[in-house]
Amino acid sequence: MLFVDDANTGRSHVAAVIANGRGEGLIRARSGGVVPGEQIRPEIQELLRDRGFDPDEFTVTPMTGKLVLTSDVVVTMGLSDEEKVQMPTHGLHQVDWDDLTSLEGRSDLDVAFGEIEARVSELVDALLEKEKDLAEREADPEVEEELRRVIGELHDPERG
Repeated sequence: MLFVDDANTGRSHVAAVIANGRGEGLIRARSGGVVPGEQIRPEIQELLRDRGFDPDEFTVTPMTGKLVLTSDVVVTMGLSDEEKVQMPTHGLHQVDWDDLTSLEGRSDLDVAFGEIEARVSELVDALLEKEKDLAEREADPEVEEELRRVIGELHDPERG
């Protein structure tokens, strides 16, 4: 899972830290910025520390094609249409949180954290539920047998 905002100095880090904490080890969240700043802003580091998270878990990271394409879900946070065009998300699951404004200069960081936490929690819970449903699904015995046959032929061409 990748959270992308403009500078990668605030909200995307908050979202990634929350997702990693809530993901029960099944979700790996990262963050990136379209035009990254120099460091996570001090007030964001303090906000994360106050909630028991380690802000040193992440560094400011430029958004790259590789970063995007190695993510199953890409969440954009307050990006302009021009910034979104720069992301090669073809075929990936993309979620746009366009109304999630920057945390810079906000005096209500606790409220902002709560807003981000609610959205991230909903998304992570939905992904975990989907994963659970897939894990509990029974395989079709005919498909399973055909798959065994094909794999056997790949490993032993004379068998086919």
